[in-house]
Amino acid sequence: MRKITLLALTAAITFTSAVNVQAAGRVERIYRAAADNSQINILYNDTIVDCDGVKPVNADGRVMIPFRTALENMGASVEYDDAHKLVTAKKDDIIIKFTLMDDMIYIDRNGEQSTLTMDVPMMVVDGSTLVPIRFMSNALDMQVGWDGDSETVIIMDYDGYFKDFENIMPNMNRLFEMKIPDFNSCSELFDIDVNYSDNYDTFNFSLKGTAESGGIDSSSRMNILLNTEFGDISLEDAKADVIFDDGKLYIKTDILEHISKNIDDKFLKFAAVTFNGITWYKLDLDRLTEEMGLSASFNQTINSTGLLKNYMQLIMDMVSQGDDVDISTAVMAASMFDTWEEIDPYISVTEKKDGGYTVKLDISPDDFNTIIKNIGASQLNAEDMKMIEEMIKFTCSMDMECDGVKQTSDIMIDVSAGIEDVKLSLKMKFNEKDEVADEAQTVTIPAESVDITDTVLGFIK
Repeated sequence: MRKITLLALTAAITFTSAVNVQAAGRVERIYRAAADNSQINILYNDTIVDCDGVKPVNADGRVMIPFRTALENMGASVEYDDAHKLVTAKKDDIIIKFTLMDDMIYIDRNGEQSTLTMDVPMMVVDGSTLVPIRFMSNALDMQVGWDGDSETVIIMDYDGYFKDFENIMPNMNRLFEMKIPDFNSCSELFDIDVNYSDNYDTFNFSLKGTAESGGIDSSSRMNILLNTEFGDISLEDAKADVIFDDGKLYIKTDILEHISKNIDDKFLKFAAVTFNGITWYKLDLDRLTEEMGLSASFNQTINSTGLLKNYMQLIMDMVSQGDDVDISTAVMAASMFDTWEEIDPYISVTEKKDGGYTVKLDISPDDFNTIIKNIGASQLNAEDMKMIEEMIKFTCSMDMECDGVKQTSDIMIDVSAGIEDVKLSLKMKFNEKDEVADEAQTVTIPAESVDITDTVLGFIK
């Protein structure tokens, strides 16, 4: 079940982004843009746009820059018909056209026609025709935001980021582009342990279980055994049975029964009778994510056993929710890509003559320190690095072997962190076996279940 294995690998790869060290190449360029108050800055992903000597103009709350500069810096090819004053720009499967000094933008998205009306007119400054950058960006399906403190326009082009990713991070890209056989029998063992302690509390959490599916886009099932101790709550071998199928989640669990034995609460005891480890409950994930405003990538990721790129795209989609973006959005995206670029050398992907492949990832505590040092090169001094080395110990390894018919994967992540009296440790192990079998593995969907989607939505809203 690569959805679980690769989710764990993603957690390992993005862990360094969570460490509050944000000053590597992309992030540092963003900070420089935010610190420059001499004029309005245009930030495209993590790069300051050069306006060819023409300063951007703020007209009625709309930032205006030369049209060719705006479009070409966003990755579009531009043609200009001087006789008709017609501008044609193309980026991927989007074509936009507009006539200089007109307020209408004509858009062709892969054959689908639409128009966009600008709410401020174009203007001519020093012989250059300036256009509102927000409308140009929106026409090319990019998100735009404004940071008033630094007077910076932020344009986020996530497709552009992934094109950079493919060019700059060859090992990860090779991992993404691997051709996975159509495995129809997949099984996995997982073992997760979390321990936390401080002056006041201790928390121990253990999650073990198995997962099985018939392969990509098929139903999958997990059997989970949960043990935990936290305050008055102590669970011993609580069970959960979880099934994902066609955008639906089914769950049967006795966890509430275990909790109700620790806490004397009438409502909890009633809930424990309802969620009793016998009855199946159903949650419509498609409807839930739609009504919560999450992107389609969320369900695609949950229901797919696809490659790691699904999870990275999901992260980007979650970052990109909403109409506007801000400096923190740009920093978050840049920080992730800075981190992934630093990790790329520690991944090796070797293709075999039989159509199989070998994948290895090894990050030792010393490697982790090197990654952190490179990411925070301009902000970390020797004392900072020593503190990080003492605080965090991080190890991650992955071994994947495929001969074109069967595949085995082993992932291990071990993290320990401590500062003064606060201690945290996380250990995760995943062992997966996939194969092309004579008979596909199937998961039986419960014949009867109670739909709790409306109840969950009621709590969320």
